[in-house]
Amino acid sequence: MDYSIEFKQKNSRVSDFKRNISEKAFKLINRATLPCKNINKVISSNSNLITIENFFNDTMIVRDVYRYKIKIQQSSYPILVKHSKNEIKNSKFNDLYVMRDKDIDSIVLLLESPHKDEYLESNQLYIPISPAQKKTGDRIENNICILINELISNPKYNLRLNKGEYRIIICNPIQYQTSLYYLYKSKIFKKLRDDIWSEIFNQPKVQDYFLDRINTYKPKLILNGCTKGCSEKINNFIKGKIPGIKYYEISHPFSWSGFNIK
Repeated sequence: MDYSIEFKQKNSRVSDFKRNISEKAFKLINRATLPCKNINKVISSNSNLITIENFFNDTMIVRDVYRYKIKIQQSSYPILVKHSKNEIKNSKFNDLYVMRDKDIDSIVLLLESPHKDEYLESNQLYIPISPAQKKTGDRIENNICILINELISNPKYNLRLNKGEYRIIICNPIQYQTSLYYLYKSKIFKKLRDDIWSEIFNQPKVQDYFLDRINTYKPKLILNGCTKGCSEKINNFIKGKIPGIKYYEISHPFSWSGFNIK
């Protein structure tokens, strides 16, 4: 028997779609309760199709953030500057809205999509916070200067950044939870996440909005830290749509014991 899940949205850039899923994922989602006022689950009469309504609507968007400034100095180690205030409620970090300091050049770090720590469960609602919370965010904070220094000091990467300040913007190409964690609350199904991520990223409205955001940030450097299953699609998209930008593929920040720079 084939098992499927379909998503229907209102007020969203994401069009309705349907995907086959594993029996294990289907049964977990089937059994799970949804303690959320805005998301509905319907099981088909033949019990092999689950319909989820409004999981990818605009209330579930995790917005990009301006997390740090980084100071690049000639022949000196980069300096990370934390913001003195936090504009994003519930964020562990002092995040600012991306429209702040728009006159400062940007370095954009791409992470495929938010997961469980990027939302708060409260009063039967899932409330978006901001990208890269908890351990992923900690590892970015502890290692981003090491990464930037490696890129600008190692001749093999051929990266030159003018001295001065840069905004560090953390951006999810897809701003919805493609892991579907809140539909089953169990260990992540990587193939399911990658399939859902690809299904959404292939939609023209989603791609256009991602490109609009990147162009608005006017980055001097883009770092693709997406997970393996999503990274190649981002590589092809960026190189096709924004040729000439300084761009590197790196490992996901959660595993930053090494950067695997490409």
